[in-house]
Amino acid sequence: MSVPANIAEGYALGTRPQMVKFFRIAFASNEELRTHFEVILESRILDTQDPDLATEMPRVASMLVGLLKRYGARPSP
Repeated sequence: MSVPANIAEGYALGTRPQMVKFFRIAFASNEELRTHFEVILESRILDTQDPDLATEMPRVASMLVGLLKRYGARPSP
């Protein structure tokens, strides 16, 4: 929920610096989600090897990097 919410918030603010800021926050949120997912799998809280879950977060990260490049920024400050 955090990733799309941050994208929407950045876009709604309307200025390039604000969009870049919130796109970076969305990128960081996606990385946080990947970490949570890895911990869940390693601790066997969730026993799944769903290929869609494993590929979706890197795909989202790639899209966010594309957005940041389009606005002349990189994922990290």
